[in-house]
Amino acid sequence: MAFDGASNSLVAPNGSIGYRWGEDGEWNLDEKAKEADTKLKMTFVQDEDHDDVVGVDFPYFGGEAYGQFETDADHPDVLPRNIPVTV
Repeated sequence: MAFDGASNSLVAPNGSIGYRWGEDGEWNLDEKAKEADTKLKMTFVQDEDHDDVVGVDFPYFGGEAYGQFETDADHPDVLPRNIPVTV
């Protein structure tokens, strides 16, 4: 799912963000939802549609090696992210 800035709604864009194609590593994702053109937003932080941006800490649960995941991930236990909010 992605947010379409043209229609101000959630859309299911054509393609898949989980796979890349081509020599340049471009995402296999079109700015179309079904047949309609879209303007997919990459972030909400730069928009004027929010009152503030607050820091939120998310736990990272993939830091320990176990099972089929034999190596530790090189991430901190907490991942801070900036989230736009409306009051």
